[in-house]
Amino acid sequence: MIDIRSVTSSTDMDVSVIVASVEAEHCIRDCIASILTTARSRKVEVIVADASLDDSAGVVRLSFPDAKLITMKPGTLTPNLWSEGLAHSNGRAVAFTTAHHVVPQAWIAELCSGLESGAAAAGGPIALEQRSTLLDAAIYFLRYSAFMPEATTESHESTEIPGDNSIYRREVIARHESALRDGFWEVELHQLLRVEGEHIRMIPRATITFGRSVPLGLISRQRFAHGKHFGRWRASQPSHSRVRIIALAPLVPFVLLARVARRVNRANGRLGLFIRCSPIFLWLAACWAFGEAVGATDSVQSDYANRR
Repeated sequence: MIDIRSVTSSTDMDVSVIVASVEAEHCIRDCIASILTTARSRKVEVIVADASLDDSAGVVRLSFPDAKLITMKPGTLTPNLWSEGLAHSNGRAVAFTTAHHVVPQAWIAELCSGLESGAAAAGGPIALEQRSTLLDAAIYFLRYSAFMPEATTESHESTEIPGDNSIYRREVIARHESALRDGFWEVELHQLLRVEGEHIRMIPRATITFGRSVPLGLISRQRFAHGKHFGRWRASQPSHSRVRIIALAPLVPFVLLARVARRVNRANGRLGLFIRCSPIFLWLAACWAFGEAVGATDSVQSDYANRR
């Protein structure tokens, strides 16, 4: 059992770390233990928002009794888990990850260095565990290929950071509270920050590692649901054509396959592994594309109903 009272004894926290947990019984202990190791002299609270059918919540209760544990309905998406955890947080900065990641020893310090430089938000790359299954590799390449580890170790400005490895100033989040009520969807928040002239930093030294994830059926449903939300959001943007989103949906999996293959090849990021997991990758990409088309269709139908 790990005692975290030393880093959660005050409501005046430096950092709140929100961990979204879905079917993570096999890995959540390693995740939270790594976060506690990185806390060091900062006042850090760990908030776990769990929506699992397995005993992830039981592991937290037993091994980390001073963590804030929030249990939600199984099937709740990660952005909604993050937003619920955010509502219970006290930190002047708020970091986000999921229970399927392990963070390095200096993780919080490195992310905070980005905020201390004046950035509204900072994030780090995500690496793939060496001994990953083909399913985990497919999930990794689909979700995180844009954030694979970089050759440089110097921090730099970026238009995007992964929600699973990110930190934000509290006042930045508070400004956009209404936009986050439907979940902490980082891409949408980042767009708002760019419009305001805020900047985001990528911190290569804050690289975290993605390990074993969730079963194929669950990740398929999640990809569909995430795609559906993204399709509705894209359809609401003046620069996107709803009809085009729907019409091009069948091509999306193959476009993503080619795009990610180029990224992996450029990064020397285990191209052979990517090729071997490509059938699973295409299936998950198809779930996303179908969801995106459904989301765009829902948006069209909603507009039609409103006009009537």
